Amino acid sequence: ENANVPHGPEATNLTLAENIKKEYALLSVFDQSVGDAHMRGDIHLHDLGFIDRPYCSGQSLEYIKKFGLNLPNSLAMAKPAQLSDEQWVQFQTALHSSMGLIHLNNKDYPLAQSEYLKALVVSKDDPVLYFRSGLAFSFDKKYDEAIDLLSRAVYLKGITETQARTELERIYRIKNGITTTGPELQAVLQKLVEEAGAKLKQ
Repeated sequence: ENANVPHGPEATNLTLAENIKKEYALLSVFDQSVGDAHMRGDIHLHDLGFIDRPYCSGQSLEYIKKFGLNLPNSLAMAKPAQLSDEQWVQFQTALHSSMGLIHLNNKDYPLAQSEYLKALVVSKDDPVLYFRSGLAFSFDKKYDEAIDLLSRAVYLKGITETQARTELERIYRIKNGITTTGPELQAVLQKLVEEAGAKLKQ
């Protein structure tokens, strides 16, 4: 019986499947002594039918007020009550940027890309974020995305401008099979930077 599921054929299927998984959990997951204790009523193992995945989570309201709520792969985050909107933006940027750098150093490029893009959602004018995000895509050989991000990093200038421009030229030449440099290539790269700037202003 699940109060969160309305009665109907699908509910019957879910109930049958849940009961099968409960039996599997008691016989194959937990030690026999634990399973026997549950069957005798000495203890209660909650949500045995969801032994193969997380099902529900209880959080302290005091914890949420102090630290906010940030669950993996959730659609939203709640900020701690004492933080201003500006402080919350800074916190999210620092959090995702730090995680991105960790994944980048570990050569886990898809995770680095994900974290940097999350940081850029809340901090859209940070050239360092665009540079590091561009590196994560560049090292993963996703050159179109890398070119766009690095072009934005160059446009925004900052301390990574020279590095971003060098990496932008390197991957543009790789992507297009260019073996030489010169005024024509620099003109193309400058056009990419200007186009990136126009996107940032939208």
